[in-house]
Amino acid sequence: MSDSPSVHAFIFCWPGWEASAHHISGEIEGRVQHLTVLYKNDRGVTEAGPGDWRKIPSERFYGWQFREALDLNRGDVMLHVQADAHFGDWPRLVARCRQAFGCQEKLGVWTPNVYHSWYTPRLTRLADQPTDGTVPVTLTDGVVWALSADVVSALKPFDFSSNNIGWGLTETAAAVASTRNRAVAMDLTLKVDHPRGSGYDRTKALAEAKVFADQLSAAQRNYIAASHQLAKLRQGQGPSRFVRPGYWRERIGLRKLTPASSPYFSPYDE
Repeated sequence: MSDSPSVHAFIFCWPGWEASAHHISGEIEGRVQHLTVLYKNDRGVTEAGPGDWRKIPSERFYGWQFREALDLNRGDVMLHVQADAHFGDWPRLVARCRQAFGCQEKLGVWTPNVYHSWYTPRLTRLADQPTDGTVPVTLTDGVVWALSADVVSALKPFDFSSNNIGWGLTETAAAVASTRNRAVAMDLTLKVDHPRGSGYDRTKALAEAKVFADQLSAAQRNYIAASHQLAKLRQGQGPSRFVRPGYWRERIGLRKLTPASSPYFSPYDE
């Protein structure tokens, strides 16, 4: 990749987060080569602002938006930002993203350190000493992340029609990158906040992800399963296990620990 790769930034805007999408797009306009905002609202209002604003049907969620971004991407790097993410210096984040892909020829997936994510540095990092603040990791979240053009191309043949909510897409991207000898990295110098919780049916999300996972190769499924197992092991070793809801009930046998009770249970583990 060139020393100064082009970036196509996509902002995914949920209803009620239009002001944040305006702020983020205004902050990064002119610092990326292409800027697209995919938004939906329940008020029937047409939004406009920095970049290309595209209204999408209200029933569409992250999976559909991701598929749309794959088709629309015109950059060497495809950067995704959810409008409900909070960060104090978006231009710096874009610059760090561009620098990472410009300096690391084999980089396939990049992410900042996202608070309130399951994929924390402790559970996913593969090295203790960061290089320029960046460490290799197994998996990332999809709150703010970026993909190289070759990983984008490798994801395009996947059928996304069954995965509207979008569970498993970041894991799939990491697995695709790994099987193409591309690195997955987290920038520890960038700490992005994101509110807890979700506004969708998690049971439905898992069912959709099960169907989507059938498309993965054995090597890709094994990569994701091994990454999840590492995260589970590290989660059990940390002090947070003592305050996790249900921990002591599981320990004394009053509540059986099932795969579904772990945040790392997914169709890729089966």
